[in-house]
Amino acid sequence: ENRYRNIVETSVEGIWIFNAASETIYVNEKMAEMLGYKPEEMIGRFIWDFADEEDKDIFQIKLANRKQGIDEVYELELIRKDGSPLCVSVSAKGLFDEAGKFAGSVGMFTDTTERKRAEKALLESKARIESIFRSSPIGIGVVVDRRIKEANERLCEMTGYSREELLGKSALILYPTAEEYE
Repeated sequence: ENRYRNIVETSVEGIWIFNAASETIYVNEKMAEMLGYKPEEMIGRFIWDFADEEDKDIFQIKLANRKQGIDEVYELELIRKDGSPLCVSVSAKGLFDEAGKFAGSVGMFTDTTERKRAEKALLESKARIESIFRSSPIGIGVVVDRRIKEANERLCEMTGYSREELLGKSALILYPTAEEYE
């Protein structure tokens, strides 16, 4: 028992165990820390006490799955004690007694908040760049391995080609020949 307790308490994952009524019966230090609580502050509370209104329905669905013996890995957002969001990846498993009756569930929680922020920032950056690319008054083309992979509307206007005609063509068509300089 001591060996398993040491493993659980030194885990970099949050571990959360619920009884059949979905009340918290155990959280390791990491889980409590992720949410900004002490473990004793979480004992006896329901998991949906740590979620916003939209995600409370998700818990009901996931609980129904646990009761049917369906184990899952899914993502959701919890609310920290200070009100800030905690994005997590959850690996959840139902617990059953010797008679096969649902006794609760255990979940391993991985903090994905920073990854989610980075993904959101990347998507926003990509959208800004795409908007600049599309609306630029300057002709812009993306060339990879000497082939045109992308072209904005202004480049099409300047060359007289449609976007479909430009894509996949050699980038050399964008450069005037020596005769055109004379």
